[in-house]
Amino acid sequence: MILIVLDLDHTVFNFYAHEAAAAVAASPPFTKVNQDTVQTSDGTQFQLFEGVRQVIEYLLARPTEYTVRIASASQASTCAKQLLSMFGFPQRLTRGAQIYSANKIKHLTTIGKETNIPLRSKCVFFDDLKMFATQAESIGITTQLVDPNIGVTMNKLHKGLAKLKSKNSSSNFMTQWTSKGKDSASRSATSSTTTNSTNSGIKRKMPSSTPFFFKKHQSKRQQPTNTSRFSKCPICSTSVPTARIQNHVEKCLLTSDRNEQTKETSSKSFSSSSSASSSSSIATTATTATTATTATTATTTTAATTATTATTSINDVLFNAAKKLNSGRKFQNASRLPGLHIFPNFVSEEEEAQLIQSIEQSRPPFRMSNWNGKHWNKEWGTKIRFIGTKDAANGIDDASQSVPLPPFLQIISDRFTNGDYLPTAAFVPNNCNAIKYQATAHGHYLGAHVDDRNLSGILLANISLLSNCTMVYVHERTQERVDVHLPRRSLQVVTGESRYSWKHSIPLNTFEGDVRYSLTFRKQGSATAPVVSGV
Repeated sequence: MILIVLDLDHTVFNFYAHEAAAAVAASPPFTKVNQDTVQTSDGTQFQLFEGVRQVIEYLLARPTEYTVRIASASQASTCAKQLLSMFGFPQRLTRGAQIYSANKIKHLTTIGKETNIPLRSKCVFFDDLKMFATQAESIGITTQLVDPNIGVTMNKLHKGLAKLKSKNSSSNFMTQWTSKGKDSASRSATSSTTTNSTNSGIKRKMPSSTPFFFKKHQSKRQQPTNTSRFSKCPICSTSVPTARIQNHVEKCLLTSDRNEQTKETSSKSFSSSSSASSSSSIATTATTATTATTATTATTTTAATTATTATTSINDVLFNAAKKLNSGRKFQNASRLPGLHIFPNFVSEEEEAQLIQSIEQSRPPFRMSNWNGKHWNKEWGTKIRFIGTKDAANGIDDASQSVPLPPFLQIISDRFTNGDYLPTAAFVPNNCNAIKYQATAHGHYLGAHVDDRNLSGILLANISLLSNCTMVYVHERTQERVDVHLPRRSLQVVTGESRYSWKHSIPLNTFEGDVRYSLTFRKQGSATAPVVSGV
């Protein structure tokens, strides 16, 4: 029988229990939206992580193999148990839950006594905080950290169980090896004593019963060592201190893989955009732009070029071609906001209604977000999660939980990447987030920000639905302000200087309707971690 112990806050659900307790105290009561979501009377929602239900059902379906318990260092015990009950957790879990403010060692030792399961060899503890994991490890418990933005999943469960199995295997091996060595030593004690007394002046050999492990390493010690303090990297042939060779090789591999992926992505992007832009007018425009770009490279350097890499992609060519178009669809103040385009009537009224219905009905549900303002938010596709630090230059972003965009979003993205809208002809989004603004009812707004320069790609495509609004752009260095009117059902394309050098926001007083929806498409992923397109 294996004991599985789960933390609650940001492990089982995506919030802190004390925050939920404060919210329901201010706006009672909790009401159930669906099996994974509850909300207070003011609409503040609290959710169970998407993978938790599968984990719980898996464990409870195997009562002869696993016992499950809860251990949470939270003061909001009553609220936490109420929420677990509303999420459908069985009473035997909530009844035995250890939820109180204390060191996790107390929670775990209490659970060990109650279940009579040995914690060192039969327990795995899941938490999102390294501090609590360290406390558990100090008493010999196997721990598995989870991402605080995802919680416990089947993948993390199996990783934790594998760590326990490996730990027990190592422990058993050491136990057997030690006992074998003791038995061998006792068996040879008599003969060894006799030999020592009669050959006291002769150099003794290792007894024949000595464990093989000692023999092997003794022979190595007797041989002259000729180990260099430097090793040559098999990839780049650089001499590196031996103590650091593993980290160096891993970085070389990552750099090599990234370069190969960049070449492959550029090749695929060029091929797909070439087929999408098969008409002669588009091909001619792109060719003209290529020539113009080549002629002016030595004298023209934009802020976007500085912010992005020096590698020229097919998207840069198409963007330059789009600047030459005289279609009337570009933003009228493009000279003040280079790289920003507005395409009115991108979707029809009927398509708009269908989109809003699909957004509301599609999983995941909306959740309240206070990041970059205040509004309802949901997201599909590649999700970037920082591990260890939010400094993208030194941290790692994990895109391993990616899933394809839902069909209704794929249809829309195919429309603006089919070659008719040149700035996005080479754009292949892998992420879309929806924002729902309720300006009148809840005072929602979008705070001033620049989308992550490293993780959100060189181009953003945004669709406005249900009502008009004004987006305010402010240059980060000069503080110049430009107000951009976003008509209902329009497509906004942001790239170049407007993407990297201008903060954008939607103040509360600029909404022209009570409710507004927006869809923003991105190509997510950074240079420090490959993007996985599906799981």
